[in-house]
Amino acid sequence: MKKITIIGTGVMGHGIGQLYAQHGCEVTLYDLNDEALNNARSMITDSLSAMISKEIISEEDMKETMAHLSCTTDLKKAVDGAEMVVEVVPEILSLKLDTYRAIEALVSEKTVIASNTSAIPLTELTQGALHPERFIITHYFAPAQIIPLVEIIQMDGVTDPKLLKEVEVFLKMCGKSPIILKKEVPGFIANRMQMALMREAFWLYENGIASAEDIDTVIKDSLGFRYVFLGPLEGQDIAGIGTTYNVGLKLFPVLDDTKVPHAFLKEMMDNNTVGIRSNKGFYEYTEESGKEKIRKRNDNFLEVFKLRNKQLGK
Repeated sequence: MKKITIIGTGVMGHGIGQLYAQHGCEVTLYDLNDEALNNARSMITDSLSAMISKEIISEEDMKETMAHLSCTTDLKKAVDGAEMVVEVVPEILSLKLDTYRAIEALVSEKTVIASNTSAIPLTELTQGALHPERFIITHYFAPAQIIPLVEIIQMDGVTDPKLLKEVEVFLKMCGKSPIILKKEVPGFIANRMQMALMREAFWLYENGIASAEDIDTVIKDSLGFRYVFLGPLEGQDIAGIGTTYNVGLKLFPVLDDTKVPHAFLKEMMDNNTVGIRSNKGFYEYTEESGKEKIRKRNDNFLEVFKLRNKQLGK
């Protein structure tokens, strides 16, 4: 896939576009206005500069990447000749369906249409589609240009198997770790596991077991440290299944199993304490400290990225 169009250049879209451009694809970024496109180019420039500072890429690599990127607010021009169109618009089903109708009217029937949705089933995304067999979900994680995992979701008996394999091979060529779900399930894999962890963290916080800082420390300095290179199931092989079973007998009955988000989260939303965007969430921020938090996050991710590539011999 040498010509790719990204529809929506916000939090995820610009990073996906950067990734493909870094691997030699001609990438067209599409958005509704020039301000969004200019912001996307600025974020890509900042990201590539950070990679240079970490000696992951060179100045020449950055120039080549930017040369592979173009921007437009004209949808017809954006998708002209595209082999794959990646939809990264807000998680509103009606908006996505309108986007697909517009795309399908302009592209070849062989053009792959991929969604980065993290919540909407593919069966819903393809309602009314002219060619549902060419639709897939490629679910990235922010920042998409760094985090290796991409979850690929298909429709059993509908998705073209050849297309599925081509996308998997292509993503591996781009340095990703794609996994194909055998069955479609709400939340896919990563978000289900993440929300299970978050539910327990919220319960511990809500019930005053520990401060937000201490709960975060527990994850960063134990589970997070371990899970960088050792998954939970292979970890059990090392620890011993018997130990896990016996601990589970005691803990499973008392783990939080609430079926709705915790009430204090709604209160935080009502009070507009929603995190960095409002300068207050579980922690307090200024505009500058919020930006610094994200910069440090990405810097740390890049260090792990370098170590991972070294271990993989890249």
